[in-house]
Amino acid sequence: MSRLPEIDPATLSPFAREIYDEIAQDHRGHVRGPWPIELRVPETAKAYHDLYRRLCAHPNIGRRLFELMILVVARHYTAQFEWFAHERQALENGISPAVIEEIRHRRVPTFEKDDERIVYETTRELMEQHRLADATYARALELLSEEGIVELIVGAGTYVSIALQLNAFDIRIPADVRPLE
Repeated sequence: MSRLPEIDPATLSPFAREIYDEIAQDHRGHVRGPWPIELRVPETAKAYHDLYRRLCAHPNIGRRLFELMILVVARHYTAQFEWFAHERQALENGISPAVIEEIRHRRVPTFEKDDERIVYETTRELMEQHRLADATYARALELLSEEGIVELIVGAGTYVSIALQLNAFDIRIPADVRPLE
């Protein structure tokens, strides 16, 4: 049980219900994770959902790299639900099981792809140092483009916010799922 009671869609205002329905439509009928938190302030849920539709559902850097970034953020914050929600998506979008396991255990993976390495290094550096070194930025610019770097960093910031929400409100993973340690 999380710190917030479940949302009953029947009790939502018309505006909140519209957002709830949009979220359910975009997430195979599920309204879970950060969405029930954000729906407490429908304008926030709307803003996050609009950002999700633009940035997270169809990132220009591709889902493979975007999902890798999310796993790095989730592991940094030990955001159980965020990891649970994105581990399978990372696999489905081409991140190798070996890379995922290394990140799970807080080890630096051996990357076969340079773009995955720079996404990992950029995201980790921002999480740990709270800034990005010139050399890291230059490598990211070369491999991802200016638009790609912006998308990656805005995405990372978005998923940091989501990790904090999930952790603060103690959003649980299913009992049969292996948690992060």
